[in-house]
Amino acid sequence: MKKLLVFLVLAFLYSTGNCQDYETIVDTTKQWSVVSYSFVYNPYPHEERRTAETTTYRFRVDTLINDYHFLFLEECHDSLFQVWQRSEFMMRDDSAGRVYVHDYNQEKLLYNYNVEAEDTIWIPNISNFTLPDEMTIVNSIGIEVIAGKERKIVYYGGMFGLYIKGFGTYGGPLGLFYNSFVGDFGMYVSCFYQNDTLLYHEGESCYVHYNHIGINETKKGKTKIYPNPASNELTISFDKNTNAEFFLYSIYGRLLESKKLFSNNITLSLSGYSDGIYYYSIKSKKKIIKNGLLIIKK
Repeated sequence: MKKLLVFLVLAFLYSTGNCQDYETIVDTTKQWSVVSYSFVYNPYPHEERRTAETTTYRFRVDTLINDYHFLFLEECHDSLFQVWQRSEFMMRDDSAGRVYVHDYNQEKLLYNYNVEAEDTIWIPNISNFTLPDEMTIVNSIGIEVIAGKERKIVYYGGMFGLYIKGFGTYGGPLGLFYNSFVGDFGMYVSCFYQNDTLLYHEGESCYVHYNHIGINETKKGKTKIYPNPASNELTISFDKNTNAEFFLYSIYGRLLESKKLFSNNITLSLSGYSDGIYYYSIKSKKKIIKNGLLIIKK
């Protein structure tokens, strides 16, 4: 009898702990700032365009649909977070670890934290619910410290984080498959707040906005940048001595390095940079000599 009592107590504590461990995404105390960025380069007429804008998300106002309680997802586009409007989605989650999204016409399962490695999951196309869902295979399940606490994370395609318990994705609450640089477009969470406390910060600012167009690329002379992809060094060569400057940017448009170029052949060290995609620009007397993408792969 005593052993049975101990077992029941332990079972109760275990179940209570699990309930306390559950953390909802659909929570009026949470707020995500999501930066959407793009890069387009046209060799003719030698033009580049880098843009970025920030959308901040939060949940407000409960509504009842088919006996289920949903919260409206709201969005804001100004830096002071003052002008809010309802997005095209409502969301809800349950204590079993499932999160649903509703586009005012139908409901779809968005996240499921009960999945295991090798499970097949279906992810709705957020841009259009009428299109078929995307299929992917769960690679593994792990625990990472994200936004101030240990959180369960679902991985796919090797070790890429698909979604995170209580956080959503690195692309925001709706950011599945859009949380990294894909072609010329990407998204990332710049800031995540709960109860007005900053728990997660990526980059220099929560609010990022720019619309940069570079034109008038000079056709005088020949400029070469190699190798590309590069590993530890990058060589820049001109057909004659040129007084120019080299600029290296992150994919988010943040200036990482600038260096004067006084000779017709110079080698730059890339030892401090991690694998990824970067922008570069070489300018002389306010004219663009050459723009492009640089891939670093070590």
